[in-house]
Amino acid sequence: MTPRLLSCSGGVSRGSRVLHDASDDEENENENEKENDLVEPPEARTVNDKDTFRFAVKKGLGKVFLALSFIWSYAIIALGTLLSVGLLLNILGYGYQLTEYGIVIDTLDQMRKDQQFQQAVVDSMKSVSTE
Repeated sequence: MTPRLLSCSGGVSRGSRVLHDASDDEENENENEKENDLVEPPEARTVNDKDTFRFAVKKGLGKVFLALSFIWSYAIIALGTLLSVGLLLNILGYGYQLTEYGIVIDTLDQMRKDQQFQQAVVDSMKSVSTE
């Protein structure tokens, strides 16, 4: 038979003293800890460095993927808008050309004439250099 420890604690009513087993205290403490685990938010619990690192990595990767998602979305919207503007210009009989001076917008007939003129200049330069 193991000796039982008795502890003395104050009762609820008018400071009376109640004797009870110390093992009952341990059981109550274990039950309180289990209840506290359910009640306390996860931030209040102590975590080791490995869990903290994993959480930080997941949070950081989440932010990176969110930023990439926004960038991708805006890039697709911008490309779609440019494609729509180019198609609209073509339907209305205009064209655009990217040059070292920027974007040149002109009628399709004028752009064809400019292209033919530039090709004629290149051909004449080739014929002069071969003679």
